[in-house]
Amino acid sequence: MLKEKPKQQVNKIKNNLEKDGKSNKNKYLNSFIKLNSNAESAAVWRANEKDSLGSQVNPKLDTSFDLLNQILAFNGWPLNGINELNLEQNGIGELRLLLPALKALQTQTVLLIAPPFLPFAPALASHNIHTKHWLVAQTEPIADRLWAAEQALLSDACAAVLCWTGRYKLNHRELRRLQLASKQGSAWFLLLRDQCCLQAPSPASLRLHLTSNALGQLNIKLIKQIGGSAGQNCTLSLAPHYENWQRLPVHLWPQTWPRNDNDRTITLTPKEQHANKTNALRLNNKASVVVLKPVSELQNVH
Repeated sequence: MLKEKPKQQVNKIKNNLEKDGKSNKNKYLNSFIKLNSNAESAAVWRANEKDSLGSQVNPKLDTSFDLLNQILAFNGWPLNGINELNLEQNGIGELRLLLPALKALQTQTVLLIAPPFLPFAPALASHNIHTKHWLVAQTEPIADRLWAAEQALLSDACAAVLCWTGRYKLNHRELRRLQLASKQGSAWFLLLRDQCCLQAPSPASLRLHLTSNALGQLNIKLIKQIGGSAGQNCTLSLAPHYENWQRLPVHLWPQTWPRNDNDRTITLTPKEQHANKTNALRLNNKASVVVLKPVSELQNVH
């Protein structure tokens, strides 16, 4: 609006100058110059300039779901910025929604940060997922989760980074840091949050609300996307998350993460991190992040 009607803005400023006196002249002029410079900046996106934005957000990853691709502005998961999934509850099919795109990454590294449940390697293998390239970083403090995600995005060592923050309501500064890191790096970044976080704004490039219905289908509502409209809905029938050999009693289901299980975890020292930069994150002494073995090497319930 500022770019289309500069004369009206100038007249408004002149009127304000006459009312407030010459003492405030510099304040209004500086404000006008600053607004003009921001409007001209390529970093500022305006809703009526979808075409110009489309040339900047070309990188994408096919979802493999036609219904979902149709409601997304660029027909796939955007690779520039946060892909925010707000979940009704954990385990409703969010990972099965992402598996086709993750499968396309094949031999590239996928990092899972603070997942609420232990990844089930046999089920992933049944989808032809190379679990030896999947790494897990488990940490409890939210600050360490965000730090690990930011470092993974900036390192370009991962093809995809999935970070669970649950019901924690991230502030604008925390979300902005993740958004800038995901734009600077080349990794596909997914931020999985509780649906209660939808009440607060987010700078994410894509926001989806995921719920399940009585038929076990996944309902997806488009809350926000860069370069397109919002408010669309689609319902996906995902493949069952269990197989015949995996139908076990409830007490044998995969449990939540063990807090003290030294047999499954390995802590990387700074020297080990320096010697293997491409396959692991550079951890500092202050962050309590534990990098686990690849998913293929973890013990699972069979």
